[in-house]
Amino acid sequence: MMNILPNMEYYSIFSYCTKCPKGYSRESDRGRTLMTLIKNNWEVPTSHDDIGEQKEFASAFVARVVSERPGLWPGFFGPRVALVPIPRSKLSVPNELWVPKKIAEALEARGMGRVFDILERKMPVPTSHLSKTSERPSPEQHYESLSIKVDLLSLNGMDSITLVDDVITRGSTMLGSASLVHDKYPNVKIVGFAALRAISNPNEFVQVLDPTRGIITYGPGRGPFREP
Repeated sequence: MMNILPNMEYYSIFSYCTKCPKGYSRESDRGRTLMTLIKNNWEVPTSHDDIGEQKEFASAFVARVVSERPGLWPGFFGPRVALVPIPRSKLSVPNELWVPKKIAEALEARGMGRVFDILERKMPVPTSHLSKTSERPSPEQHYESLSIKVDLLSLNGMDSITLVDDVITRGSTMLGSASLVHDKYPNVKIVGFAALRAISNPNEFVQVLDPTRGIITYGPGRGPFREP
């Protein structure tokens, strides 16, 4: 029986505006550029000195920025937290880039948890941030399209689970994934982390570096609701 969680907590470190046209503002352009860099795990310029421009891969950049703000994410990361990357929307291909796993590995390298690759996509679904609202998969569709590969609780008894993704839109992917994991491991706390929070209303977009803790809720008769 499918049991979709009524709510879950999430944390994100950056935001970008999905409906801000190019040139809307310098900050909105920066957000869209960062989204592209993160989605492809390309190098992010971080500083410039006499030696030249310094860069690091986007996954390492995300992990470093999060690690520098420990007071903002209690309960989301730590040495006894299982970092579970959320699978791509399409079926896995060997050696293909999987950005959430790259981010999880970068967080692990900074002592913020341990990576457990336990989720896999058994059937493809549309990519949420590239789809029209009416065409985005529901939490139920994500739940049904995923499966669990290994027994997480046999791996050193982590205290909690943080699902890791690159972009959060409404929260369907996160909630569907969390619901499946919760059904298998009902006694473990589950939260979510996304590098980027998508904001559709230009009036609500403030800046790219935008550490945010929020909640995703879901109920009969309506889609998932992310606040903020």
